[in-house]
Amino acid sequence: MKFSMSLYSSFFQITKQKHDKIFLTHGEQNDTYHDVLDKSLQIAGFLLDSGVKKRSRIALMLPSSPEFFYIVLALSRLECTVVPVDPHFKALALRHVLSDADIPVVIYHRDYEKSVADAIDILDNVKTVISVGGKGELSELYIDTTLKHALYGGPFNPDSQQEAVIFFSSGTSGPSRGGIFNNRQLLMNAQSFNETMILHENESLCAQFPLHHFWGFTTILVSSLIKGNRVILNQSTTLPSTPDDAKGMILIGDTNYFETLSESVRELPPGLLYGITAGGHLKPDVQQWFYETFHFPIFRGYGLIEAGPIILINNDESKLRSIGIPLHNVSVSIRQEDAVVTDQKIGELCIRKESVVSGFTSGQEKLNEALNKGWYHTGDLCYQDLDGYIYFVDRIENRIRINGFDMFPESAENILKKHPNIREAVIVGIPADNRGNEKAIAYVVPDKLSQADSEALKEYLKGKIPRYQIPADFIFLNHLPAGATGKIARQTIRRNAIHHNNKMNNLSSKPEDDL
Repeated sequence: MKFSMSLYSSFFQITKQKHDKIFLTHGEQNDTYHDVLDKSLQIAGFLLDSGVKKRSRIALMLPSSPEFFYIVLALSRLECTVVPVDPHFKALALRHVLSDADIPVVIYHRDYEKSVADAIDILDNVKTVISVGGKGELSELYIDTTLKHALYGGPFNPDSQQEAVIFFSSGTSGPSRGGIFNNRQLLMNAQSFNETMILHENESLCAQFPLHHFWGFTTILVSSLIKGNRVILNQSTTLPSTPDDAKGMILIGDTNYFETLSESVRELPPGLLYGITAGGHLKPDVQQWFYETFHFPIFRGYGLIEAGPIILINNDESKLRSIGIPLHNVSVSIRQEDAVVTDQKIGELCIRKESVVSGFTSGQEKLNEALNKGWYHTGDLCYQDLDGYIYFVDRIENRIRINGFDMFPESAENILKKHPNIREAVIVGIPADNRGNEKAIAYVVPDKLSQADSEALKEYLKGKIPRYQIPADFIFLNHLPAGATGKIARQTIRRNAIHHNNKMNNLSSKPEDDL
């Protein structure tokens, strides 16, 4: 099959072959390939008649749903740039995205109207708002997939260098910024993912990973639109049966989903082949439980909004803790400064310049700073085994220096979270002296606050981690602060830890809000 350089043109070619077969399932709703194409062309015509200009940047603030597919295809047909936005973003985070990318049009689900209204209240660049799921109060314009509209036709010659999508970072390690991917970068990356996983076109994708996230957008939406895999949108822990005409089913979900699934599911449907996850730290015991109980491997991957966006994916059952090997057209290395690290030593994961985005919506200087002699420095510490598989250790900024030794807190955090009274745990380092030494402080969310005991936790950790890594102090909370995307805000915790330590030692400090 000829590979086309836009989502719409790729899916158009597939539809000619699979016309009446089911492509998209959501609950009791089944859409054929023709249904999806037809609805996307109606929406394209509606958007054009509503004043949406071709090659505009369009913010898409929707939950994972059939409408997400229809509208992305419609925007691809109009050669617009899709800017997926987390529908749970509050006004401040949404306003930053709309302003930073200079977005004139917002398409949103009516359930999130308040955040949209608050975000655009003081913005001049947003000219058009369109609701999904019924008519909203912000505008007369809304997309109703049950109504008929003239199909949008006309010449279509997609440009491989045309902006296709802008993915925004979570903002947990600085101001959120958008990475710009053109048609060629996006489609070739998804095709490379398909080839690395040896994805068969008769295999179905059971899709739980949010489509607004770059991982879900690329591995589910883009992958299926260019390969033709059937997609089953699933938002519950009740797993669907493998379709009768499918060769098998692949489960793509976030780490929290697999953890929840491990607590509720006692059998898996026949034909479920393997799972794929990324974007978080999957607990090793969850991964082990699935494999030992069902011989069901959950493969991990790694990606960035600065490059790829999919960089690594694992496909080896004997190396489940690995975040994978590079896609065939991506070059990476583990480096310390300018030198390549060998012998499975820890270094910074770097990506060759050719796989890096062409630009950001803002903060281009930050991208240039991270590029060093043709390599993009990710800030992630990893090591590589003799077979080329890469293992994530921690972020460089999370590393704690204790009396000349490096502590990478993730390992100690995972052990802490195995304690029967610990739900969440984050360990940060704060200055211990003026010679660069730090001490570790643990912020812990216990199941039962009345049973939280610092000394008991120190005893629990003895023998499980090196003595120097046992936190000097434990702070008990009812929740950990998180950013707009739900990731734990480590830098906020570290600032609070420094402030708390200074107060306890009568040192001057800048006031910080309590967590």
